[in-house]
Amino acid sequence: MKADVLAARLAARMFHLLSQIIFLGHKGSV
Repeated sequence: MKADVLAARLAARMFHLLSQIIFLGHKGSV
């Protein structure tokens, strides 16, 4: 189902953005 693929891609993108924000946050606080 294409909907599942799109949902998976969106989840992966959001997870990547979240990890980047967390990483940058840690980098800035140190």
